[in-house]
Amino acid sequence: EREAFELGAQPGSQGHDLLQGIFASAFDDLAGVYLKFEQLARELKTPSFEHACKVMERTYNILKGAKGRIEEHIEPSLFQDDLERRLFDLVNRNVTAMQQLIHQERYGAATKLYGETFYEPIHHFFDRVLVNTEDPKVRANRQALMKRINRLHAEGVADLALVTNR
Repeated sequence: EREAFELGAQPGSQGHDLLQGIFASAFDDLAGVYLKFEQLARELKTPSFEHACKVMERTYNILKGAKGRIEEHIEPSLFQDDLERRLFDLVNRNVTAMQQLIHQERYGAATKLYGETFYEPIHHFFDRVLVNTEDPKVRANRQALMKRINRLHAEGVADLALVTNR
């Protein structure tokens, strides 16, 4: 509550939701929270921020409906649709860049990269692929892919699925 007061993030506001998303991520100190908030608050009204929120919201919704523990390992041999392979490759091509931006404390840039990279592919994927398919191995693999995409931003920057006041 004190940090919300200090940052002027009133309960029920987009800023307050953003702060909750930052608290849901990994951080070492409160200075890091302030830095993330300052950078992400500047991005609130940009298309890439909105896109990042949508990606996180869609992947979060799949993950919250999963029963049991979602594995970390993704098995490419279980892919049944080319869109799975494309998303998997997209994650692998961008994970280093995301990690570098996070390490450099460039959270706004990391959010922009995330939103611009995953927005269209994730929507196209959900339009064509059923994540919660009947085959338990394929379902678990698809859930692991969604988890990796979600955690790519949620762990190092903020869980933007919590930003509901858009």
